[in-house]
Amino acid sequence: MAKDLKVVSWEISYGYLNRCIIPGYLLEDGTVLLDEEIDEQGRYIGGAGMDGMYLRTDNLYTPIYDGNGKIRAFHKEPDHENEFTVSER
Repeated sequence: MAKDLKVVSWEISYGYLNRCIIPGYLLEDGTVLLDEEIDEQGRYIGGAGMDGMYLRTDNLYTPIYDGNGKIRAFHKEPDHENEFTVSER
């Protein structure tokens, strides 16, 4: 069973040569989630990397909100390989 991962930063260092800070989420396991990387169901698509460069992973994360409506953690979804139809593979 996947555990919930706390947000440790709400800003992401992005870019290699022209580095800037963009809104996003750094999770306690090092996963990066960007607001521009969300699927049709509202799940965030995980990213892994370093030095401002990130590669998409096939992991999906559902936001968990606190009482004030702010995202405080994410739930890592189980593998979703079986969601695809034969024509999509």
